[in-house]
Amino acid sequence: MSPIAVDGKSVGIFASAINVDNVINELRNKLKESQNGSEIFIYDASGNLVFHPDYGSRLIRQNDNLHLLQRTNSIVRSSIVDFITLDKQSGEIYQFTDWGNKVFAVVQDIPLNDWTVVSYVPEKVMLQHANQQLMKMLSIIAILLTILFFMTIWLTRRYVSIRLRQTANLITRASNGHLDLRQHINGEDEIAQVNDKLNHLFDRFSSRLEGKRIAIEQLKLEVEENRALAQAVSYSDNAVLILELDFTIGFVDSKSLKLLNCDRDIVLGSRFFSHIHNLMAFIPEQIVNDIRRKQSWHGELVLKEFGSENQVWVNTTITPMRDDNGHVTKYVVSLQDISFIKDSQSKIEKLAYTDELTNLANRSFFVAQLEKFVEMNKRGHFNFALLHFDIDDFKRVNDKYGYEGGDSILTQLGQRLTERLRREDVVARMGGDEFALIIGMGDSEQSILNTATTILNLVAEPFKIKDQSVQINTSIGITLSNDDVKDAEILLQHADLAMFEAKNNGKNTFNFFTQELNDTVKERLDIELALTKALSQDKLELYYQPKVDFHKQQLVGYEALLRWMDDDLGFVSPAKFIPIAEQSHLILEISDWVMENAIKFVSSLDNKVPVSINISARQFESGTCSETIELLIKKYNVDPNLVELEITESYLMADVEDAILQLHEMKQIGVQISIDDFGTGYSSLSYLKRFPVNTLKIDRSFIQDIPHDVNDVEITGAIIAMAKKLGLEVIAEGAETKEQIDFLQLNECYLVQGYFYSKPLPEHAARQWQFTNLK
Repeated sequence: MSPIAVDGKSVGIFASAINVDNVINELRNKLKESQNGSEIFIYDASGNLVFHPDYGSRLIRQNDNLHLLQRTNSIVRSSIVDFITLDKQSGEIYQFTDWGNKVFAVVQDIPLNDWTVVSYVPEKVMLQHANQQLMKMLSIIAILLTILFFMTIWLTRRYVSIRLRQTANLITRASNGHLDLRQHINGEDEIAQVNDKLNHLFDRFSSRLEGKRIAIEQLKLEVEENRALAQAVSYSDNAVLILELDFTIGFVDSKSLKLLNCDRDIVLGSRFFSHIHNLMAFIPEQIVNDIRRKQSWHGELVLKEFGSENQVWVNTTITPMRDDNGHVTKYVVSLQDISFIKDSQSKIEKLAYTDELTNLANRSFFVAQLEKFVEMNKRGHFNFALLHFDIDDFKRVNDKYGYEGGDSILTQLGQRLTERLRREDVVARMGGDEFALIIGMGDSEQSILNTATTILNLVAEPFKIKDQSVQINTSIGITLSNDDVKDAEILLQHADLAMFEAKNNGKNTFNFFTQELNDTVKERLDIELALTKALSQDKLELYYQPKVDFHKQQLVGYEALLRWMDDDLGFVSPAKFIPIAEQSHLILEISDWVMENAIKFVSSLDNKVPVSINISARQFESGTCSETIELLIKKYNVDPNLVELEITESYLMADVEDAILQLHEMKQIGVQISIDDFGTGYSSLSYLKRFPVNTLKIDRSFIQDIPHDVNDVEITGAIIAMAKKLGLEVIAEGAETKEQIDFLQLNECYLVQGYFYSKPLPEHAARQWQFTNLK
């Protein structure tokens, strides 16, 4: 409004009105069209709110409580009131917190009507819109304000929008992979700081990416080198193995698997020497020595196919792999199959060393092989037996059927020997009706007896001569490399003498050159026959030797011991007949008999104490021991804790992993487990910790010379101390003297089994036995 004056006198008032709501709505609509999320509110010079989108202009005009002057009861949010009362400059950017959110605002004064227009954007909204939209929003607001209020509003475009656009462009280029481009914004405000941080971050990314790129390139080169090496190996005629320092196989290629005729899983982790044929049993030691001296080895080896004794000849080179410091880390084994060369040589030798009639080796070849075996035996690597035999009364065959008939029998006999004997055995026709055979002895003489019996049987089978059945026999002489002289020709002479001794003994039999061994073998056969009879007639008996705790002066258990009194042989020591039973099928029957009778004895005891049962090697290897024990425990209704199984230390170490599995199966039944003859085997502490055993039984060989043998004293004391550390019971076997008991007491080993307290007793006497203090 303005006054109207005529000649200095006021004659009226001129008034005009503008619809403020339309102006505000128009301004808001323009802001919405910009789609940048901006809003406005307006207050006058007195600080009164003219418009706010949360309250509306009409509500503000109708409600005095929305006026800033009535602060005590104003319903306007304190954040808006605090911002209005803040000292501000037109055109500057400010920030405040509204509804818990950060808000950026620009203030513009309109002097014509004393209004202040505040354009504000929440931080979330501002960050969601592109910088270009923000510029458009500010431009639209400036244009609208200029049209409505005839003022040009200049916002700090250069100060905010350009800088934000520059930062946005920097991020866009970085997202497109251009991390090497940098853009610097002057200033010390937040935008400049964000820009600097981004530049620094991109520098770090660039550095890391470059490092990754270099590493990837190096890896690619290594992959290419390995691929080239693998291709070279695959196209090579040689098979390749990589060995660890202990000569276990860590890498094997397909050619090696083909040579050994087995799967990769079987070869990996196995010792290289385990794949060398028994014919070269001496070679591993030579290889190890040569590698230690010369760092490499080259020569010919005979490998064996997996699961068979088939020979594979290979030309072998073993060389070390070294690290950057020159230390040997592995060994590379190169194998070239030369079996075809050896086969060719063999064919040539066969023509020179084969008997034309029987197709067996001839005397020249046999003697050459015998000399090789003699040399191997001198080095301690191969024990063998030499068998020399001929046809009994062969002259009569020739006289009756002629030389053609005799040759037919020799030919048929050669075929039978080839078919029935092992491939690794060397059999030859020495001339006339004489034959010779070299066989490896293995672990015992039993294999020799089996082979001799095989020859006797195959010769005893009828032969055919012109549709006639002819019955013949043979006599065999045997000598052993480890008991005889070390000369091939003399060995042949001794075997020949033994053969004639067999003929003197009635023919159709065999005889050993060593009279002592001959007696032993015959005795073995007699014992085996008598033992079979005793088992079938229930002539075996169990004795029980008490185990005592002399500190508590009480009986703590028994050990079941097998005894045999034969009507003809008299008392036969277990040390004599058990090894014979072990080498035959009898041991399994005997073991089952002992186990059942011992558990039956446990069930009948009034004083329930554990009874120890010795497990044989064959029984343990059968894998059925746990099942048999469990059935017998259920059959006689015995507490499993009253059954203790004694297993010799050497049995456990034969196959440690299998032993651990079987021991755990036994342990699950609830029986006690004791390691018998402890100290005589080679069990390491690491294996001992893995065995689920309750008791260590010190072998009597350590106890019998205490206290006179210092070594036995030290060893026994160490075993007792070790057992205590491992939480195991320890019992001394074979204590017979007061001095031995005193020593055990001094070392706090109170469990004893031995003649000092009691010898093994028959069942009735064992039931009545009581502890007697013999101090």
